[in-house]
Amino acid sequence: MASGRWAKDAFHKTVDRFLPPGYTIEHAHSLGRARILVALLLYHVALSGAIIALAMFAHSEYVGFNTAIAAGFSLAMLATYTGCLYLFRLSGSILWTGHLFALTIYLVVAGAAYITGGFISPSLQIIVAIPVLVFLISGRKAGGVWLIVVLLTEVVLYQAHLKGMHFPQILEENSLAAVEIGVWSLMCITVVACFAIYDVVNESLQRQLARERGRFAHQAAHDVLTELPNRNEFYRRLQDALAGLKRQQRLAIAYLDLDGFKPVNDQYGHHTGDEVLKIISQRLIHSVRRQDTVARLGGDEFAILFLLDTPEQDITPVLEKLLKRIAEPVRAGEHLVQVSGSVGVAFAPDHGKDMDSLLKLADRSMYEAKLEKNRFCIFNPAS
Repeated sequence: MASGRWAKDAFHKTVDRFLPPGYTIEHAHSLGRARILVALLLYHVALSGAIIALAMFAHSEYVGFNTAIAAGFSLAMLATYTGCLYLFRLSGSILWTGHLFALTIYLVVAGAAYITGGFISPSLQIIVAIPVLVFLISGRKAGGVWLIVVLLTEVVLYQAHLKGMHFPQILEENSLAAVEIGVWSLMCITVVACFAIYDVVNESLQRQLARERGRFAHQAAHDVLTELPNRNEFYRRLQDALAGLKRQQRLAIAYLDLDGFKPVNDQYGHHTGDEVLKIISQRLIHSVRRQDTVARLGGDEFAILFLLDTPEQDITPVLEKLLKRIAEPVRAGEHLVQVSGSVGVAFAPDHGKDMDSLLKLADRSMYEAKLEKNRFCIFNPAS
């Protein structure tokens, strides 16, 4: 399992080194095709190198074909595939690099077929892999074009065969069967490699997209500065909590506004103010339980959703703790500053079950608390 993941990571790092700038997960479709193109080119570079090594060092009678011809074709392919990688790195064009890639294979296969019997050439079987390659790299339109080219080539060679046109045959008769088996094996390996590369690239893209969707969803629901849930996320959680509120259950909504924050901003600048907000946010988080929600509504305004365990639960100690923690001096860079907080609280279902009404009541109570500052005020219908 770990070795498989390591191999995939190494594969992606290698492929991504050859990608031109600009291919990012924000353009997932193009990124996927670019990775497939590079991976297939690297595969064919390695395959050409292996054939050259085989042709150069294996005994020609064992291999069954002319080693110089095989090495020459493979060397030309190796040079062209390397050129395709360089071209793609410079131009960034998947379409034209893909066509050049396909044209290279087509010309080599056509040349090999011409000197090994034409229509009956074992090498001609490889040509059917070209539309598959192009389809994976450039899409169905380009793949369809190359499918037509391949079919027309097959038809032309077949008609030439029927008319008795003579093609040279450099292969020895006793080696034809071995070469045919080798070509079939090579084609099968190449097709399997194509779909394996497609599967690995697609799996990687799906993982990256899932991470990106999670990142975007988090950014959409959280405040950039403090990483707290934002106004919309707080409203969503409050609405869900109210909808799921059962009999004998309560929740509390607390609106919090910082006292003395504006002078900090004015005197020391927004950078210091931002540091104060981040530190206060962390104090709020550590003053409540995990199931409670601390959100930043904007500016120096915060909101807290308390999910109470019992109808009798008293949140006064928590509110006192919050105010005490907020009022502690804050070290923001070189400056030591101090702010306080005013909190307004409303309960559900005590003061209603409608979200807008509860928010207004908590807001009204918060402004009542600000009359004296550094205190909390629980909504009282009688006041």
